[in-house]
Amino acid sequence: MKTHPLRPFVLFLLLGVLLFPFTVKGEQTLSEFTSTCESELQIPQNSITGFDCRNGELLPTEQFGKKCDSQALLDGVGCLDGSRLGAMTFSNPDVVGVWVCRKYTTFHDKPENDKYHDIAMIINNRKNGKTCFFQNNLPELPNPSEGPVVPGPKANSPPVWLSPAETSRVELGFGKVCTSCHNNDPFIVTPHVAEALKFHGLLRFNPRGPYSVVQSEPGQDFARFKGEIFRVEGCGGLCHYDPPPLLRTDAKNKNWMPPGHPNAPHWKTPAFLGNPELDTPEGYSPYNFNPSPGQFYTLRANGEIRGFNGAGFIGSEGGSCNNIDCPHWTVLGNRTDTAEIAASGTKLYSRETTGFIREFTDVQCTQINSSGCPDWLLLDNNPNTAQIVSGDGKLYQMWHDGTIWQYTGTPCKDNNCPGWQQLDHNANTVEIVASGNNLYQRHKSGAVWEFTGKPCSGNSCPGWQMIANDARTIQLVIGNRVSLYMFQQAGAIWKYTGTPCNSTGCPGWRLVDFDNTNTKQVAAGSDNLYRLHKDGAIWRYKGTDQNWEQLDNHTFTTEISASVNGLLQLHTQGDVYKYNGPVCSNGSCPGWIKIQNNRNTTDIVGARQ
Repeated sequence: MKTHPLRPFVLFLLLGVLLFPFTVKGEQTLSEFTSTCESELQIPQNSITGFDCRNGELLPTEQFGKKCDSQALLDGVGCLDGSRLGAMTFSNPDVVGVWVCRKYTTFHDKPENDKYHDIAMIINNRKNGKTCFFQNNLPELPNPSEGPVVPGPKANSPPVWLSPAETSRVELGFGKVCTSCHNNDPFIVTPHVAEALKFHGLLRFNPRGPYSVVQSEPGQDFARFKGEIFRVEGCGGLCHYDPPPLLRTDAKNKNWMPPGHPNAPHWKTPAFLGNPELDTPEGYSPYNFNPSPGQFYTLRANGEIRGFNGAGFIGSEGGSCNNIDCPHWTVLGNRTDTAEIAASGTKLYSRETTGFIREFTDVQCTQINSSGCPDWLLLDNNPNTAQIVSGDGKLYQMWHDGTIWQYTGTPCKDNNCPGWQQLDHNANTVEIVASGNNLYQRHKSGAVWEFTGKPCSGNSCPGWQMIANDARTIQLVIGNRVSLYMFQQAGAIWKYTGTPCNSTGCPGWRLVDFDNTNTKQVAAGSDNLYRLHKDGAIWRYKGTDQNWEQLDNHTFTTEISASVNGLLQLHTQGDVYKYNGPVCSNGSCPGWIKIQNNRNTTDIVGARQ
């Protein structure tokens, strides 16, 4: 947790505030800001309390056989033992606070006492991304240290915490603020803090998840923080991905690289199931996987499910393979009878050949191997299940006899699985698709029906409205919340415009591609529509009439998958590529980056909205 390695800047700034007080539009008191944080973080008022530094985990300065090889990467901290890190939890399980009590050699802190010069706290909601920063007074000589008992920011008695405006003006130097280093994710993971974070179950990183600072809009206290947030390849930010010399002075020129990087032997895998602690193996990642909208997943022949955790998509090199490995995938499950996965929003589900349906519980498998995969939450155990789909986090299943059910939120208990509500029962149903709050079904006859929201009551299931009735339709394809397409036997593609069928016909469809027998598959993500030809060519719809542009021409391509985060393709040998642009030109299609290279990969899935 980085705060202020350059004392002169802080001293100058604080003196300036004392001598020339001023008020900024939108400036809040510490109590007001804390209340705002609690609201934005979705936790009850008065939840943010104080703590005792002595209850934190000790932070090491030496771990790998060389003095000071894992000290903090902040000027002024020096190679001084005794700093501590702790965590606080809240009634909302998606919210966590991390605090640090740090000793500084430049202020003559002693490792054996309970006083700390630098006390800071970051609180984050991992689902909505809202984040709050708190910083202590950074006391100067002759009494440069505080603690060990730290009050909550609302009470702030005795006064320890800076006001939000003062916290926002604490600079690293050269105009840098907290988020200049906490730019990818609220919590920076270096070897100095990794063991403490692991103790609290917080070794996680979500480079594509939401992240914003509370009160950082123009005119508000933390407005400067917003512009510093950006995603870079690595594990959390420039401070330990490739720290500038300013931050390396006291760290023996350590150039911390991401786990799995060939130049990163200082990262260790934890001991697990009798296996000793090991140097970083290729592809190792210590982060807990956090599903997000648009996330991509792969399913392997052995039932292993992996989630893509590379940073960035269109216009970004993030997530690409290096010369050694493709490290940007996290093992999430490994049941050998897994037959299908479905995902939307932050939810991930699996269906097994036995009919068991499970939900991922945000706890990944160990990264040493996949033998340590925790159980997913069991939602159903019915062998009649033929298909699962998900939209807006909701889960639906279709039985072999055409019955459609929606999960209501109650998991199985003692082999009893009551958490399902019937939506339809029609033996003609052969397919369902979902995105957002929209659910559709296709019949053997080619008829397409949209769910209107009313579940079954006894044998009556009135909650469906017909929107198409074309015997040529062989597949439904859904993109964002309102983009639905029909793929027909001769290759034609139609987009639904929103008008249901009436007594004269079904007028709510617009042709976006003519009959094309070369078309093998159609996929949609956000507002983009893609088609895969039998010869491996990939095309993207340009949005008008029947105009398409070519993205690739690789003969090994067997499948495409799309989401709001872009487009992936799977090759026969298991390689997975993501589209990064540009389009093909003169037979050359350079817009693809390899992100996986495992021959066992059988399916790729993009999470719906």
